[in-house]
Amino acid sequence: MEDDQGIIIELKNKPTADGTEEYPGTSTSGKTVNITVKRSNEPQGSNFYRYTHTLQNGGGQFKLKEVLDDHNTPIPAISQLKGQEVTSVDAYYWKHDNTGGGQTPGKALLIGVTTQGNATPTYYGNVKNANGNKWIGLGTGSTPNLLYNDIERTLDDLVCSNYGILTMDLSKGTSMSGNKPYCCRCHGKDKGGSDQQKITVERKNVSCTHKNSVTICKHSIDGNYKLATIRYYNNGVGLQNTNDPKNRRRITAPELKFPIPGSLSVHALYCGGNPVLIYVKGTGQSKWYKKPATDDSGNEKWEEVNELKSVTPKEIQNDCKKYNKLIEALKEANCGNFGACPPDPKPRTGNEGPGQDQTKEEKEDKKEEEDDEGSSRELGGTPAGPGNDGPAGPSEEPATSTQVSEDSQSTTPPLTAAPKTPKVDDPSQLPAGQESRAKEGEALARSAGSSTPKAAAANRGGGGTSSGNSNWQVIFGGSASATVVSGATFFAGYKFYTKYKGDPWVRQI
Repeated sequence: MEDDQGIIIELKNKPTADGTEEYPGTSTSGKTVNITVKRSNEPQGSNFYRYTHTLQNGGGQFKLKEVLDDHNTPIPAISQLKGQEVTSVDAYYWKHDNTGGGQTPGKALLIGVTTQGNATPTYYGNVKNANGNKWIGLGTGSTPNLLYNDIERTLDDLVCSNYGILTMDLSKGTSMSGNKPYCCRCHGKDKGGSDQQKITVERKNVSCTHKNSVTICKHSIDGNYKLATIRYYNNGVGLQNTNDPKNRRRITAPELKFPIPGSLSVHALYCGGNPVLIYVKGTGQSKWYKKPATDDSGNEKWEEVNELKSVTPKEIQNDCKKYNKLIEALKEANCGNFGACPPDPKPRTGNEGPGQDQTKEEKEDKKEEEDDEGSSRELGGTPAGPGNDGPAGPSEEPATSTQVSEDSQSTTPPLTAAPKTPKVDDPSQLPAGQESRAKEGEALARSAGSSTPKAAAANRGGGGTSSGNSNWQVIFGGSASATVVSGATFFAGYKFYTKYKGDPWVRQI
């Protein structure tokens, strides 16, 4: 009896949808053995199909002779398992592969063979090189390597190798690696070369006026490549965390139609070591997305942030309002340690003091007007009466600093004081309104000139003692009941006259 060398597995036989299909396996003994092929999405939620080949009716073990690829070519690397008892052969394909005629993918990327007594399969990878493609055994020392049974990460690498379509990794360890470019792990000697630098990383801190800045990491690819998917590993720092299938997260959204062609960039903002906000700018879109509260088998369905529609990462540094919108979005993601921009200072108004562009003359004129107003208020104070200085008794209100200063001065006029403004001998040279005021002041000054020096001093000082009313009679030519308006009128006219004619007391010297 001819020795049975085993069964040949043919990868070209596969169903067009999830479910099963059967084909007759070839046996070297001449016996016909039916093989069942089942398609499933594996890893669950990923972009890959797994086709599992087993014996019909639930399987059992069988002796493996060889495995033929989709073109009926034997895969040499698997020949090391020839003659061993196996329970299944798994072939993994990228679901966006259309090389199989449109209904099924046409290029197997990874094969796993499970032998009897072993729970973990032996894996082989289809790597593209300068001479075409080559199947290699996968493990810790292979390129790409397979660590901690993270099949999906190795499949991402093989998609990059065979199709030139990239996977963007927003893990903290990748983003915070010092702006180092990265790509898949299929590169050997050229790991530091240009072929390795397909995805660039730029990390930038932006802030307003405080020290608590926001870190933004930008991942970019140029227009020569497509983006297959966006992923990150939860708390993704270190070799084990970034190769643990339980930590893997896929970023999806209805608007993100993978694979995405053309030049593309993704800005990521982090909280607690993981991305919580991303800004995707590429073909047909420029949108903000936020991390959802839950995930489905590692798939996170990120949601568009409508509040940030008018915000771009480039504007955040120089636009306080847009920066604050970003801070609010971070707070909604339970990242509340970022300070907002303070409101802009209000512009100064004319009532808040002189501006910096005032001339020296304008400042002096304004000061002189304020002095005039202060003196007018002293002359126009409340007349003596109950509750005020006068016969009824002292006022209960304390004297102001201005009043104390005036009372402490000598009644002798300052004979050496020089006028601040030029003299005008002819009032007719003034404008019409000022001419009449100057003439009125001149008449009042002449009337004051005929008074005694004591009266003149009272005129200059704004009144003599507060106990009597003789000085008030001398100044105003009337009784002590003269109105405040008369005193204010006299003083204002007198000041206007002296401003243009000079001080009469100085001129007498």
